Amino acid sequence: MTSPTRERTKRSDNSLAAQRATVLSMLRNAPRDTYRLRAAGISHPAARVRELIAHGYRIESSRITIADEFGFLHRGVAYYALASEPTTNSNVPYGC
Repeated sequence: MTSPTRERTKRSDNSLAAQRATVLSMLRNAPRDTYRLRAAGISHPAARVRELIAHGYRIESSRITIADEFGFLHRGVAYYALASEPTTNSNVPYGC
């Protein structure tokens, strides 16, 4: 597994709406774990995912074991996958 630090980006807007948009964009490309979302500047990935779910996005989660950049294993890390999007306003993340 590659290091989550490779996905770090610098954003000028770190509002909750911007974080939700980032989570949605990342999940549209591929499933992501909590560490990768945090590395992208998402301060509380579980909350952002819950907010997207409340807006009609279907996001599946499971628990995985991953190694961090130092080789330490972490069990029970959330792994999110975008299963479907709402049929209306699908391009507008919740709160944007």
